[in-house]
Amino acid sequence: MGTQTESYPVDPRNFESLLTVLKTIKQLGFEGFETSFVNVRDQFEHRNEPYDRLKKTGLKFVGIHVALATYDPQTGIPRWDLLQQVANGCKALGAERLIVSGGSTVHPLALRAKADALTRIAKYCKSVGVGCTYYNHEVEFREKGAQIDGLISQTDASVHYFLDAQQAMSAGANAAEFFARNWRRIDAIRLRAFRPGGAGSDPDAALHEGGNEFAPLAKEIQASGWRGWLMS
Repeated sequence: MGTQTESYPVDPRNFESLLTVLKTIKQLGFEGFETSFVNVRDQFEHRNEPYDRLKKTGLKFVGIHVALATYDPQTGIPRWDLLQQVANGCKALGAERLIVSGGSTVHPLALRAKADALTRIAKYCKSVGVGCTYYNHEVEFREKGAQIDGLISQTDASVHYFLDAQQAMSAGANAAEFFARNWRRIDAIRLRAFRPGGAGSDPDAALHEGGNEFAPLAKEIQASGWRGWLMS
């Protein structure tokens, strides 16, 4: 199980504050974390020292997330040079993957451009030795999941996905069915409801801690043998 650091008091200008938060996360019982690129980008060029200090936390570095208020109007995701920089930073700091958020792309041509841009950055990530994962938002599951399904069908297999299950269900989607169709390309699932401790390391218990809403998803996870990250 892992967690995002966005709910914790991290000062992007102070790397020590991130390390303090990671100590708390470890004490809470989490096994891994992901964090925003703004919290670590000043460390990319230092490489060895921050890598060693992050490693010593005892936590798996699940990924560095690039989410912005606005995105490249041509691609619907962050601009290429920023994603390339963060992909290199993932490698330097020991993060498993680059995590990319994007904007809504309703028009088929916009969706095609977004898919092509994701494939491009995923291939670059592969060349430097890290993964590439797209993080969904509620809007992409509207209209029977037209946008998210379009992305999956139009992106290369090197593009994986980070399923925010609660966002998907907020749009009326069946997260369990979506997972069953696409689990081989899903790296992580975010469940906002669960906490470490009570759930322990059992995915079924973690999924059920939020109530019956995640029970069908738990069933599909068990049936598939999936071994990705459950994230809070």
